[in-house]
Amino acid sequence: MRNGIGMSAPNFIRKLAITGLSALFSAVGTAADLNIRAASSLSSNSQTSSYTAVVNDCDTLASVYLGASGALARHTSADSYRDLDNPNLCFFNFNIEGTNNLFPEVELSRLDGTMVSHQEAFHFEQNSPSIEFDTVSIDNVDGQQVLNTSVIASDDTDLQYVAFNVTGLRASHIRASGGVIAEARRQSFAQTGGITRVYANSDSQTSFGLALPIQEYLSSDEIAHDAIVLVEAFAVDAFGNRASFSKVAFTGDSIAEKANALIVSTNTIVINNALQAPVIQASVDFQFRGVVNLGGSGNGVSYESSHPELVRVTRSGVVYALEETEGEEVFITVSYGNLPAAKVPVVVDFSKILTGIGLHNYAEGEPFALESLNTFYPLPELEAVFEDGSRAQIASIWQPHVKVTAPFDTLIEVNERGQLKSNNVV
Repeated sequence: MRNGIGMSAPNFIRKLAITGLSALFSAVGTAADLNIRAASSLSSNSQTSSYTAVVNDCDTLASVYLGASGALARHTSADSYRDLDNPNLCFFNFNIEGTNNLFPEVELSRLDGTMVSHQEAFHFEQNSPSIEFDTVSIDNVDGQQVLNTSVIASDDTDLQYVAFNVTGLRASHIRASGGVIAEARRQSFAQTGGITRVYANSDSQTSFGLALPIQEYLSSDEIAHDAIVLVEAFAVDAFGNRASFSKVAFTGDSIAEKANALIVSTNTIVINNALQAPVIQASVDFQFRGVVNLGGSGNGVSYESSHPELVRVTRSGVVYALEETEGEEVFITVSYGNLPAAKVPVVVDFSKILTGIGLHNYAEGEPFALESLNTFYPLPELEAVFEDGSRAQIASIWQPHVKVTAPFDTLIEVNERGQLKSNNVV
């Protein structure tokens, strides 16, 4: 038979909705007032099936009968539960045992005398449901920013549920973490934290949405150019067949981060022996990430010597001398994208004698003070002090080693970057 009721070896489950009208009903409601869905995957080998009845306008119910045709059991409001997102709906879970376990039925009456009888028939199928991405957006609801994700899903029988796994990230955080998504997830602005199920309230429903509160306010620029949403979703039908997709979506038209400024120390580099190889450290102040060190090659920073016959520079900013500059104005031009370039003067004078190391903008003997407790602070820029009293930036592949000796090592802490932190007032 076409509806499958008389099939001896069913291969598919399909669902038929039947709205029956009893002659005893004084008034008749509509089947749109309720829906029946499978509460767990149905099986051709089981004599027990679980269902959920979804009833609209719960506060007007007088009675609800659930079960198989001819064997309905009365339920009260105490047997129901509600969804905070849909306070007008109530849900009743019930089981059916026996040969009619695929034919759930609901009869309800309301306080105004309206009555509705609704039956659905499930017949085995192996066709997978369909699901596809629809939209993502960030909206403001009562002063709270919300990440909305929508998909389109359907099935030729009955959708059991649609599941979402959603994470909202900033592109700038992904870049800062070197593209490691697991690291960037720690700073997500919204996420489900796993799988979240969304159920249909009617058989005709095809649009399914999930709203997530945003934990940290996003500006309009961040929404337009820095927000990325990772969407994983799957649909499961009454028989357990499923279909899924993964999508990287943008809340704006594109992902683009403006570079605001190129930051390079323009102190004169003095090379006083042929073995020195200073390194120019370049950073860029980005729109969302802030200041990012772009030292090394392959990060978009370019270096060019004005006199390559005297001083050369590598693609990673390492400077080395070929000849003394002898009063010639020699400089390294540092460029990044369309930002204004920076020029770093270079003097090569092998006659200069290094006599000490100083801190930039600090006179000899002047103390360097940490502004607050329990915060790491970098040392000021180091400078070479020469015999003639001149000073020059130390931008070398050789990094300073900072060590605090006892008993001060219990008061001052040094991290792997050479930064200092004071735990007590000294």
